[in-house]
Amino acid sequence: MKTLFRFWILVLFFAASHGASLWAEDLDSPFDPHLQYSADVVTLTNLGERIQMQELYSDNGKVRLEMTDGGKTTARVIRPDLQKFYFLVVNQKIAVEVPYNPDEFKNQVFAVTGAHGKYQLVGPEVMEEVKCLKYKGTAGPDKKGYFAWVDAATKAPVKIIAVDGSFGMVWKNFKAGPQDAALFEVPADFKAVDPSPKPGGAAGSGK
Repeated sequence: MKTLFRFWILVLFFAASHGASLWAEDLDSPFDPHLQYSADVVTLTNLGERIQMQELYSDNGKVRLEMTDGGKTTARVIRPDLQKFYFLVVNQKIAVEVPYNPDEFKNQVFAVTGAHGKYQLVGPEVMEEVKCLKYKGTAGPDKKGYFAWVDAATKAPVKIIAVDGSFGMVWKNFKAGPQDAALFEVPADFKAVDPSPKPGGAAGSGK
């Protein structure tokens, strides 16, 4: 579970453009975590090779990212309103509460907040058969370059990709609207596990 959690932390992504700030010269990110929607997010690498798909649920800053691999379903539930961040192993009904740090949240949870940095509007462009507004920027501690596309009509996220083609994400099956509040809660029958190391190197057994 530890390895899978680290993988989730290192990848990912999200949301739509900044409404009134759409035409600003410099944006921290072309994405906004406050949109209400669900979507399938496809992660790409190696110049377009698909490596995974996740289900995304977003509602006014609350986020759930869910992935099934080999019959095992894991999810991340992010609650900025409560300053809570949970990693769930759904099949085993396990919940791990991860320390919530706003700066780490922005930098690590790529799928939710996008790559934060400096972005400028390039102009209109068709991407994934959608009329979009295209942005270019640099982000992250390594100042990596990114292109980002936002649906010009609905402000829905469409695609983001590193300039060198090493990483990207595509939003599919975008559905706008409020999401079920239960998606952002830890089910009552889940066992809470303490991730902090204990003497001997083992994590806590739970609460």
